Amino acid sequence: MTERSDEALLADWSGGDQAAGEVLVERHFPTVYRFFHNKVGHAVHDLCQRTFVACLEARERFEGRSSFRTFLLGIANFQLLRYLRDARRNEAKRLDVELHSVAEFLDRAPTSPTERLAKHAEHRVLLRALRRLPLAMQLVLELRYWEELTVPEIAEVLEVPSGTVSSRLGRARTHLRETIEAHESTALAETTLQGLERWAAEIAALANRSDS
Repeated sequence: MTERSDEALLADWSGGDQAAGEVLVERHFPTVYRFFHNKVGHAVHDLCQRTFVACLEARERFEGRSSFRTFLLGIANFQLLRYLRDARRNEAKRLDVELHSVAEFLDRAPTSPTERLAKHAEHRVLLRALRRLPLAMQLVLELRYWEELTVPEIAEVLEVPSGTVSSRLGRARTHLRETIEAHESTALAETTLQGLERWAAEIAALANRSDS
């Protein structure tokens, strides 16, 4: 039996087919969960739910010219920014993703569910370092290394030019290295940086397990 496409499932869900919606959510929940899990701590599940509800509401905006996954991650990014802005609604500090980390806007460093499952010190080092980066840098690195999106796909998710993504990736890698070296022992920093792509892939797998 041929598997129904994301586009078909979304159309059927929009037409009232709840079973189609359940299949679509189950198919893409790991991606959305990974997007939030190292940024907002206990609010992960609420933001996942908001993302899928908003996806259904925005069904007419999806024209199939790009993948459903990038469309969904774009909605997740919007939900994240709204959540962080709401967290600082009564504060003078405005949300500036180029300057501030999620910890600064939530007045704490959110603990990732994945960090509690991590068996390797390098996993924990990388997760903590990512949360210390300005959000714009954290986003491009996680989308690149966890979701393996291309530069144009990341640009679509974040609604910025591809050139901006490329330059941001370069600066983010440099900043990540400096952050790890500043907070960790020399030996641990080196093993983390040498195996960055492998540690990132393993963290993505752990993120799926942390919700099981």
